[in-house]
Amino acid sequence: MKALDVIDTILFECWNIEVIMTDDTKKQLEQLTHQIICDRTISKLLSGTHKEVQEVLNTLVHLLPEGWQYSTETCARVSWNDMVVESVNYEDTPWKQSTQIYSGDDVIGTLEVCYLKEMPKAQEGPFTVDERILLDTVGSELGNYLERRLILQLKNQQHRELELYSSLLRHDLRNDVGVIVGNVVGSALMGLVSWSVAWRIRRTVWKTNGSRPRWTALGKTRKEILTF
Repeated sequence: MKALDVIDTILFECWNIEVIMTDDTKKQLEQLTHQIICDRTISKLLSGTHKEVQEVLNTLVHLLPEGWQYSTETCARVSWNDMVVESVNYEDTPWKQSTQIYSGDDVIGTLEVCYLKEMPKAQEGPFTVDERILLDTVGSELGNYLERRLILQLKNQQHRELELYSSLLRHDLRNDVGVIVGNVVGSALMGLVSWSVAWRIRRTVWKTNGSRPRWTALGKTRKEILTF
């Protein structure tokens, strides 16, 4: 049986024990159920890395208000680096609850929830202790998610840079081979090495470079050896 099914069973049983359960207790249990569902849904959202960060944050600010007791009068906003994502009904009101988003010891953003109008007083202004716990929990999970995305971004960047470096290295190697062959032929022309040695070096260089030489027999003249 899933955890949420257990909660539903507890609520069902409690609602049928009138002598024990008060209306206030039922409301608290119902609100706790909404908060658990909200937290689990957001945790699942933040567990993946295949969606764009802005899409994930946009989904999060529309899911988060469901965990608050006056969800229809609740809005949310995430600020991260230069990115600010708000729910469609967001208004910056005096009835605000916020938590900082951390990456290690560094503050990288803020997660905020606002009521659109004044609500009855609770433990933290109009907000409950459970709502504070939920907000801090989601803020911590969001920080871990953004840190994982940053690490993934750095790995992808390093991979692209490595591919570019490898490409440039292969290009430089081809250029160096041309220089080597040119120097060998020049040495033969100046009499520093024999033509047979020059031809063997040239053939070895081209084979090492992975290219097939353009000749099939040892040239007898300087013109034949110089022809590429």
